[in-house]
Amino acid sequence: MDHTRPLHNIWASTSASWSHVAGAGIGLTPVAACVQSVVFHRWKFSMGETYPSQAHFYWVVSHKDVQAYRWFVARLKEVQDCVVNMRKKNSETMSSKFFRFHIYVTSVKESKETKEGSHQSDADFWGVPSKESDIVTERAHFSKMDLYNALLYPKRDHHVLGDIHIWKGRPNWDDRFQEVSESNPKGPVGVMFCGNRHIGADLKDKCVKFSSVAQGRMFKLHKENF
Repeated sequence: MDHTRPLHNIWASTSASWSHVAGAGIGLTPVAACVQSVVFHRWKFSMGETYPSQAHFYWVVSHKDVQAYRWFVARLKEVQDCVVNMRKKNSETMSSKFFRFHIYVTSVKESKETKEGSHQSDADFWGVPSKESDIVTERAHFSKMDLYNALLYPKRDHHVLGDIHIWKGRPNWDDRFQEVSESNPKGPVGVMFCGNRHIGADLKDKCVKFSSVAQGRMFKLHKENF
């Protein structure tokens, strides 16, 4: 199923327990809005069943563009801190929720340099922090500079920081869809994408491939291409 409504409208009206939200390049903007919506608001303030309860996020970014997205590195660290904080303080509620963020860094140029941590609290470097950053008391074990360095100077093909998975190279969508299929979700699985039309076409193919009428699982794609 293929829709072209703006992603923020789709996200606001979604009733799927399982959701995939993906963006490439500047398509990160709606992804950033969605991940903050689910973690800072839906999971934090909703009672009972929350949509989505199983949230998978994906961002495909060229290595040469990583520095332009420092603001999101800082925001994603705040999101991870909030997830950690909620798991510590509301373990029963969070036990039914799943969060994972995959980042694919493409066209990587090798370098042995690393950034120093002196800019870590510098708003000019990271951007203005969210209000959530001052509220949480439990935080992830890594810093935003750790995350930034992992993107800027990836040392291996796959690196994990908390719930954030960093991959060097293009996405293997079969692996990601297979993971969800093996979890055997019933009903609709929302797949939302903003970015390059070629990635959108790949996701459309995977939605068809991994949907199963017999198992009651239907991947539904909503996309904005540019």
